[in-house]
Amino acid sequence: RSPRLIRALTAQKPLARGEEVLVNYMMTLAKSPDWYRCVWLQHMRVVKKGDDKAIQRYIDRQYELQGYRIPLPESEELNVPEPHGVDLNEVPAEYMRDEYQTDESAMKLARERAGIVDKDEKEKTPDPTSRFEEITEVD
Repeated sequence: RSPRLIRALTAQKPLARGEEVLVNYMMTLAKSPDWYRCVWLQHMRVVKKGDDKAIQRYIDRQYELQGYRIPLPESEELNVPEPHGVDLNEVPAEYMRDEYQTDESAMKLARERAGIVDKDEKEKTPDPTSRFEEITEVD
């Protein structure tokens, strides 16, 4: 279960009722918030059947591999903070227009931020070598 951090997901394949959906939060455990480490601890204890020594071995191994020590939360009681979203009054009006509220515009923005250039866009971009004119006569 997601602790209410994911606003929306798009499935890449049809999902069956009750099928589990996993989300990678792309967080380094050592730099994650307490609630995330609480969930991890519960997973280690319940699913992996790990005791304190096994968990400490895992923490030590991760420190050897990554150079970051995983701090244990002060309490193992899961306390997920209330989510806070975007204040729509602070979003520039141009981004609230209907044409920006589509999946296509979201994909375009994601591609731009990732530095991915669409094939169609490449064709519109002039070839930098075409800036030069070949000179066949010399004075």
